[in-house]
Amino acid sequence: GKLTAATLGDASATDAKDGTVTVSADNTGPFAIGTTTVTWTATDAAGNSGTAEQSVVVIPFVETLKSGRVGEGKTFTLKAIMNGAASAYPVEVPVTFSGTATKDTDYTVSASSISIASGTEGSINISVLSDSTDEGTETIIATLGTPASGAGLGGNVSATINVVEAA
Repeated sequence: GKLTAATLGDASATDAKDGTVTVSADNTGPFAIGTTTVTWTATDAAGNSGTAEQSVVVIPFVETLKSGRVGEGKTFTLKAIMNGAASAYPVEVPVTFSGTATKDTDYTVSASSISIASGTEGSINISVLSDSTDEGTETIIATLGTPASGAGLGGNVSATINVVEAA
């Protein structure tokens, strides 16, 4: 999987009796998605040592597809997909809608956010309503918002869904 560089900060130790202290970390990255424990070791000139642990948490990114197509009278499933497991669940991803199609007139949505309860994927349904008016192709633009916790936004956060007339 993908790895992420992280700045661990500076560790220091002092020893008034045995002189110079050397400090090192067992893992300086880059780090995989999830929680990694870094063990810092401080060793003095006499060989005495002590350790401390630091947790490094790398959160996954959540994205959606770039485009889709659905006919009137049909349902489109909008997915949010993370590139790894979250450090905590559920991950709630708010979704806003825009475009030339009108919410609650041309389509309805099953929820205003996508909940990822476990794993790496969640979804909501967009139900496109049938009408007898020839409107040509309309669009629904679904945009993911920043999750409150557990994930960050990736590069593709908007999906343009083309709504076509029923045959």
